[in-house]
Formats: sequence, structure tokens, C-alpha cells
Amino acid sequence: MAKTQILVVEDEVIVAEDIRRSLQNMGYSVPVTVSRGEDAIKKAAENNPDLVLMDIVIQGEMDGIQTAEQICSRFNIPVVYLTAFSDKKTLERAKITEPFGYVIKPFKERELNITIEIALYKHRMEEKLRESREWFTTTLKSISDAVIATDPGGCVKFMNPVAQSMTGWAPEEAYSKPLRDVFNIMSEKGNKKSGEGTAGNRTLLIARSMARIPLEINSDPIRNEKGEITGIVTVFRDITERKKDEGKIAGLKDFYECVLESIVTGVWVTDKNDIITYANKGAGIIFAQKVAGMNVLKDFPEFFRPYYLKARETMQQFYYEAVPPGGSQRYCSGWLIPRIKDGSFNGMICTVESIPGHEVAEQGGKGLFL
Repeated sequence: MAKTQILVVEDEVIVAEDIRRSLQNMGYSVPVTVSRGEDAIKKAAENNPDLVLMDIVIQGEMDGIQTAEQICSRFNIPVVYLTAFSDKKTLERAKITEPFGYVIKPFKERELNITIEIALYKHRMEEKLRESREWFTTTLKSISDAVIATDPGGCVKFMNPVAQSMTGWAPEEAYSKPLRDVFNIMSEKGNKKSGEGTAGNRTLLIARSMARIPLEINSDPIRNEKGEITGIVTVFRDITERKKDEGKIAGLKDFYECVLESIVTGVWVTDKNDIITYANKGAGIIFAQKVAGMNVLKDFPEFFRPYYLKARETMQQFYYEAVPPGGSQRYCSGWLIPRIKDGSFNGMICTVESIPGHEVAEQGGKGLFL
């Protein structure tokens, strides 16, 4: 495993060499020491060290605090201050650069070693947190659903691009505004809502352009490790096209039901348990009774069951001609068409009609085979 590499920035040559030996005795690698801020930035770019030990008072136009600020912002390298200055003003300046440690000279090797290891550990944890945050942010930005997250007070903290586009709010405008101001929604009946939807709830978004967009919304609380609510995440999607498709499907359903109800041929449908779930008027006339809810294999006459079972077992459609007992005047025919889903039987579409010349009327009002 490669040794941890440390860049030492110290303007006193003897002190710098002493620090180098101490660090090497602790097992660290110190390839170079520098005394100027400009040189420190150059070596940080060239060597990419794991950590920088920075004296606050150094040679050059920049002091150690200014140099540390450049190194942190440009290279994301942790800095530990190593200085003889411990006055309040210096500490306040140093704190602004968010250092990973602050060791006062003179120091003991163990003290320095502990400070360095804590700084390295803290930096690794911050990197993992940053990577996780970037991963989640990138994921939320790339999904097709709109996402808005709030703080505990219900003010906007995050909006992905889809949410920005749908609401008409830019993130810098929406940040810290109450959710209800950014996510302006109401029910389809015109009732104003608070901005926090519930699972599967359909409603209307009133965008900044005043466009009304039908939505499907899901909202959930964000909780910390103690179970306390720290915000709300709201996920929503535009269902305009879905509503159009639902309207088309409903229209087609009405059309086909109208056609089925107007034809003379009897049509009925069973489910996978052989229960009749639909029968048109033609079937009611031919059977001379209501058949919806009947079990074909239990409630229909035995002469018809073999035809139905054959279609059910082979899962192939075929044409049948049935000759019910009780007289040749009661011939009937039709189609049995299995409904197949995922390779399994899912019900049957059945038709029936009397053979020409042997109409139901000839039966004195009796059903064809029921």
C-alpha cells in the first residue's frame, strides 16, 4: 500500500526539516517541503498530496490561510494548520477556510500524528458523502418524474429539472419558498390543496404560466436516524396523455359494447375460473334467461361441456355445432375462443346462434339449450 503523502509548507528551513523527519518516523511520505504559498500551490498541482501541513506565516505574497483557501478550492486537498499563532483573530481567519486540524507549535509527534489521522479520516468521509450526494442528485435529475424536496418548515430545498419545467420555477427562485407557493395544486373539482399530495392522488397543477396540468402525486416524509421528520419529498408526473388514452379506451369500450348489444348472435365471456362475466342481449334471448355469474362447467347442460373443455385444454379456438337433447329443431352453433395470458388459460370468448330454420321462436319461448 502506498504511503500517505504529505506536503509541508514551512518558511523556516530547520523547522521544515524537523517536521519532515518526524512525519517520516510516523510512516508518512514527505517528497518535498516549500516555504512560499505560490510554490505550495504549484507542488499541490504536481504531486496531488493526501494532506498539506500549512504554517500560517510563510514567505511570498500569500500567507498560509490564503494559500490553504486556494489549495482546498482548486484541488480538494485537506489542510492542517501548523503554527505558533493561537490568537483569536488568527483562529477566526483560519476557520473560514474550514481546515481539517489546527496544531500549535511546539507540538509532540503523537499529537501531530493523531491530528493527521483524524483529518484524513474526516476527508475520506466527506468525500464519500459528496459522492453519494452527487450520485443521488444526478439520479434525481435524470428520472422522468418531477421531484421536489422540502426542509422541516415546508420550504423548497431541491427541484429536479422536470419539476422546474412543469411548475415554471427556476431553482434559485424556488429555493426557501414555501412548497405551496411553488407547487400550486388543486383538485379537479376546483378545491384548493395545500401542495402535499397523497399516494396515487390525481389533481391539477397550476403552473406559473397558469397552465393546468393533470397530475398523479406521491408524497412521503423524510426522516432522520431518530425517526424525526426533516422534510417532505413530493414526486409527481404529468398524466395528460394517459387521460387522453383513458378517454379513447372508454370511447372504444362504449362503441364495442354498443355493437355487441345490437347483434343477434349471443356472445358471452368467462374468466379463468369458467364464470361468465359478460353476456350480451343476444345471449339473453337465445338462453331465455340471465347467464352472467353462471359457471359454464357446472350450470350449463352436459352436452355443451365437452366443447368448452376441448377449447380450454388445447387453448385453440374452434367452431362447434351442438345438438341438444330433445329434438332436432334445437340445433345451435358457435365459436369458442380461449383467452391466453402469459401462456396460461385466462377465460373464454364464446358465441352461440341457432342454425337457420330452427329459431328460438319455434321453441315456444324456451331457451336454446338452457
